[in-house]
Amino acid sequence: DNVSNKQTTTIAKSITFDDLGPNIASLRTNFHDAASDKNYAGKSTNFTLEFKEVGIGINEADIKLDLGQISSGKIAETPDACISTGDDYICQWLNIAATEGDGNKLVSVLAISQDKLGNKVEGELEYNVILDTKKPSVKDSSKAPLAGGTDPTFSPFIKTGDAIILTLEVEEVN
Repeated sequence: DNVSNKQTTTIAKSITFDDLGPNIASLRTNFHDAASDKNYAGKSTNFTLEFKEVGIGINEADIKLDLGQISSGKIAETPDACISTGDDYICQWLNIAATEGDGNKLVSVLAISQDKLGNKVEGELEYNVILDTKKPSVKDSSKAPLAGGTDPTFSPFIKTGDAIILTLEVEEVN
């Protein structure tokens, strides 16, 4: 200082180098079939993206999905919500309305998605989703009485107390 007082102080501060972007673990819909590991989408679908970010973290606005093959015009959508526990993140896109035709679709994590330092996403970025907005339809049905009532069976009539066999032929695309 101005009167020649001298003092030395050491300040210890650790600095972490972060050059890794968020690492994508999975993208699933609320209609995910675990047995076949297939994602399905219906008239309204939630998408859940799970990833690990070991560095500085993310801004939700920097994580984007291309949902354009499911819902027209939704090509750079930010999540409705993200939560983190340590380095693990879960982001959700809720109630995405299907406007495109049924069939196999591609949903992508945009390569411009990044962490707070600008490190780009890594891992699998494209996921197959089967869009199915059509209800199953009944093509044929039949019924037949079984014994069980107080009177003998009298086909094709059903009496009080009878058990019945009901057979349906249902068509479901997916």
